[in-house]
Formats: sequence, C-alpha cells, structure tokens
Amino acid sequence: MSNGKLVISDGFNMCVKLIDQANNVIMHVKLPSDPLSMCNISLDEVAVTVSDYKSLNEIHFLRVDARKIITIKHIQLNHLCYGIAHHKGCMFVTSGTSLLQYTTDGRLVKKLYEDKSSNFSVVGVAVSNDGQRIYVTNTDAGRFVTLAMDGAVKATLRDSAFIHSEIACNIHVAATGHVFVFGSKSICQVATDGKKILATVDEDGCPRSVFVNVHNSKLLVGMFDIDTITEFKTVIS
Repeated sequence: MSNGKLVISDGFNMCVKLIDQANNVIMHVKLPSDPLSMCNISLDEVAVTVSDYKSLNEIHFLRVDARKIITIKHIQLNHLCYGIAHHKGCMFVTSGTSLLQYTTDGRLVKKLYEDKSSNFSVVGVAVSNDGQRIYVTNTDAGRFVTLAMDGAVKATLRDSAFIHSEIACNIHVAATGHVFVFGSKSICQVATDGKKILATVDEDGCPRSVFVNVHNSKLLVGMFDIDTITEFKTVIS
C-alpha cells in the first residue's frame, strides 16, 4: 500500500491480512472462500477475487488504513474468476478461458480475449504501468501473451518455466515496470514487450505469489504449503 504496509491473501485460512513494516500481522478479514488474486484499485483500496471453483465467484473490495481493513462491498460474477488487474477505472478479470473487462461497480464491458485450449489457458493477468499492454498467462501450456488494450495479440512467449501445477495467477508487474512470471519451480523476469526472458531464478519450493516491495527493494515470494514469505534483495530501481 502507499503507506508501506503489505496486504496479503492467505488461501489456507481464507482471509486477507494487513502486515506492518516489521512483518507483524495487524488485522485480518475473513472471506467466504479462497482468495485467488488481488490488485490495487486506489491508494487505499484493493480488490480480491474469491472463488470456490463452483457457484461462488466474487470480487471483494477492501479499504485499508493504518491499522485495519474494512470490507466495502462485493460483487458476484457469473463465471469463474481467477486473476484480476486494474487500470484507470477498468478491471480485468480472467475466467480460466477468457479475459473480461469490467467497471469497478461490476458491469461487464466486453470480452477482450479468449483461449479455450484448456481450463487454465487464461489465468494470470496484469497491466503494464504505462497502460499500453495487458499480459495474460496460460499456466497449462506455459504461454505468456501480450495484448493491446483492445485485446489484440501483440506477442506470445512460450517456456516451460511458466507452467504451473497449481491454480496460480502467476504474474506480477512491479511499480518499477519490471515484469515477473513464475511457474512451479522458477521465477522469470520478462521483457516489457513480452518477447523474451531476461533472467530466471530456480526455486526449491512452489511459488504462489511474487511481489516487488519498492519501499525496501525486496522481492517477496509466497509459497504453497509453507507458512513463510521469502525476501530476496534486488537491484531493481
């Protein structure tokens, strides 16, 4: 968040937690099912996709201040919802096979992109900082697709390092503009045009989320089935 605190999702305990700069949990808010992805909506608000992989598929909107998290509202979608990203009032949500654009009050604008090759062909989503590109990931085939804002495909990059064995929204665009994509055993930095891998780091565990904390220049990695977050020093600026 803008104040340096972290908001993280806890899938096992079905909640969202507020963490201070000393890594203490200040507060948590329970959710009705698994939180799958989260993005900033404003300086003090986040949106979280929540799904039971059946009939409950919601986006929860939370306001965060210095010491607490407040639930503002939630909206129900008529499709599975995995990844979520936001840019200038537009929300981009993945269903596993499609990328859909919504308003922040839950109105469907249009379907931007579709790939029905598997149930997890459109999972992760992020928007470039300049608002010129949307990135989506296919966790089954290991594809990283770069789209124009109207959904047109600009580049497709395929690598086994992008394949993920779990349901994971495996992409993060840092505040610095750097793009990261991860699979079950590795984390990659990808060029912003989506055409090549710039660096790869192998992992012993299975990454669930990746985030660059620009306040302390750390790369944070959350894992499946491990109750710790690993910090890596970076030279990203």
